Amino acid sequence: MKAATNPIQASSLVSVARASGMDHLTLNTGHKRVTLASEVEPEVVQMLMPLVVGANGQPVPMPTAEATHTISIETDGTSMRASIHPTQRGFSMPVVTFAVCLVPDAGHKLWAELHRPMPTATRFSGAPKRPWIAVRLELYLELQAPEFIDLLGDFERCLAWTFVEYVSSSN
Repeated sequence: MKAATNPIQASSLVSVARASGMDHLTLNTGHKRVTLASEVEPEVVQMLMPLVVGANGQPVPMPTAEATHTISIETDGTSMRASIHPTQRGFSMPVVTFAVCLVPDAGHKLWAELHRPMPTATRFSGAPKRPWIAVRLELYLELQAPEFIDLLGDFERCLAWTFVEYVSSSN
């Protein structure tokens, strides 16, 4: 787990994200919205911070009322990749994969990974020009409980802003 290259760079990246928000895109549908840091309460960031601090790619329970899913998170400086898996037996494929990139110019490889192996409504060459959260809805998502599906967008956004705070506090 690495923080941004240097404290000045990290501070600048966090300032840009906080000032202008992040693009939150659903790659399968092309839906895009701007998410702002003010949409996430500090208590939520505090609750989710252990997921980001302890990120090592291993599955851990999602902080939901029922332990129905796990999340695997990997961080690399100014980017984060996560996948959510159901805990039901027989499911080994993720139901959602998403990534956060605070340096759009450095996120081309991550953007490309999210565009494989399934078709998306977004273009492989069309990565956003500002910090982004990109979500790929996986094939088995439709088999999940509707109430779980309903919370995913908020969870992605909250975890993304938690990652921004992590990068900020690491430098």
